[in-house]
Order: sequence, then structure tokens, then C-alpha cells
Amino acid sequence: MRFGAAIPNCREGKVYPPGFTTPEVLTELAVTAEASGFHSLWANDLQSTFDEALSGQARATPNFFEAQTTLAYLAARTERIRFVTSAVTVPLRDPILLAKQVATLDVLSGGRYALGLGLGGKRTELDRLRGRFSSSINRGRWLEESLELIEKLLTEQVVDHDGEYFSVEGAEVFPKPLQRPFPLYLTGAGDEMLRRTARWGAGWIHMHITPEQLTERIQALHEACAKADRDPAEIEVCLQFDVLVAPTREEARQRWENSLAAGLGAARGRSAETSYIVGSPDDVVARLGQYQDAGMQHVGLIPSAHTPEQLIEQVRLLGEQVLPRFA
Repeated sequence: MRFGAAIPNCREGKVYPPGFTTPEVLTELAVTAEASGFHSLWANDLQSTFDEALSGQARATPNFFEAQTTLAYLAARTERIRFVTSAVTVPLRDPILLAKQVATLDVLSGGRYALGLGLGGKRTELDRLRGRFSSSINRGRWLEESLELIEKLLTEQVVDHDGEYFSVEGAEVFPKPLQRPFPLYLTGAGDEMLRRTARWGAGWIHMHITPEQLTERIQALHEACAKADRDPAEIEVCLQFDVLVAPTREEARQRWENSLAAGLGAARGRSAETSYIVGSPDDVVARLGQYQDAGMQHVGLIPSAHTPEQLIEQVRLLGEQVLPRFA
């Protein structure tokens, strides 16, 4: 199983306090994760502050670092570790510019990038940033047309496209990615997203799911692959979890109860059954093992912390006492 460590590029006010993320923190996390045996760094992608941070003290202070730019910065400071976006909100992106960014980042990183794509959790961010144009966007159709266009731009020398949202004539976009084919990951567990994953995906990413539900969704993905004449073994099954690991179970639980992630999770109705893993290294290993048995192949862990020092401590502890047991 492969392990990813989430970077705090768009998580202030949610998992980390405002002012937590700096270039120095991002660099130390990336270097520590690479040295600790992590396979990947995971960035999330929010253009505007999320709903829960739009009130109170955090209203004006959270910093959200743009995903592609941040990963390019970290690519120059690492050598081996790979990068995943989970996930770019496609209805907020121009697919032509996104394809250009993706290809450039893949070349600059030496072929270490996988692009995660999704619809975005709620329409509220789309409504804020597209304003009166938001109602004219069908997010599913925008995503599918973007996937078609991105695939063309990353592989074909000259691209023509005439669709519902985009029209391109004689476009030549270079450089092309080093990875052929370039890995696209899709997020979401609905039947339509599984159908899209079977068509375009090198990976599938989800969160807030039990091991039993994961088994059922993997079966649905296999059925979608059969309809698309696709080998499901070509698609990597990935999950994300908030995590807090400490030397003892009691210490981990006490720290979790006072964390921002716990408060936000409770407000959104999330539970340990589906969304977070808290405990000693043995507890974390046992819980991840259940998901591995259900079919998980790659996990993105979002360490909970009040300070950068706690964040680095989490990454080191996971690297020393959890990752080796899945080698």
C-alpha cells in the first residue's frame, strides 16, 4: 500500500489555525515526508474560503495556497516523492490553462505528478466565484467536456474541439507531460463518477466511507469498467482520512477532542467510522488494515495538529511506526 501526506495548502481554519501555513512549513513537511518513506504529497484545491471559515476570527485570515503553484515549489525541494491533487474543482478551472499547468509541472518535477479532478463538494464556491454565470453551468457536463479536452491537449499535437462550454481551433500546447499516459484521478463515489473513472481514470479517490461501503463501490467500479472495456486493475483505489497518531491511544484522543478537525467533522456529521483515524500507531495500523483488506491501495493522510511542530511530529511518527508495517 502507498502512503501520502496531505500538505496544509488549503486547510487553514479547517484542520489548522489561521497563519499556520508558510513556505517554510510546506518545505519542512515535504522534506520530512520524503525522508520518512511517504510515496506522495497530497494538495487540495479551494479558490475561495470554505463556508465554515466565513465567520468569526478566521473570517479574514485563512491563507489558501493555489495547488499547482505550491506543488511546483515543492517539486524543486524534493527528489523522489510524488504529488497528487485531491482534487482540483474542475468547474472553477479553464481546462486549457489547466492542461498547460499540468504538463509543465509534470516536466519540471521529472514525471512525479498525478492530477486529481472533481466537481467540488458543494455549489456554494461555484456560486461565489461564478456569480450570475453559475446557474448556466452543469458541473457534470463541464467536467466531462474538460476531461475530453484535457486528454486531447496532453496527447495530440494539434487540437480542435467544439463543445458546449469550450471551442478550440488548431491549438498546439507544449510541452507534453513526461508520463505517457498522464495519470488522471477522479474523485467521488456516485455511479456517474465511477463511469467517468472507468473511461478516463488512472485512479479513483474517495473519503467518508466504511470498509464495507468501499467493497461495494469497488464492485460498482468493476462493473463500470466492464461496460467501458477497461481492466479495473489499471485503476488505483485511493482514500483520504484525517488522522491523529500519538504514542498512546489516550493522548491521541485528548488531542483530537481539542482539534479544529474534530470540531468541523462534528459540525458536518462525520464520525470515526467513516472519516478519521485517531489513536496509537497500533490503532492506526489496525484501521488502515481494514481498508487495505477492502481494496484500498493508496491512502492520503491529513495529520491533525495545532502547531507546525506537531505536524512534523505526526509525519515522523507515521513514517517510523505505521508505514513500515505495510511495506
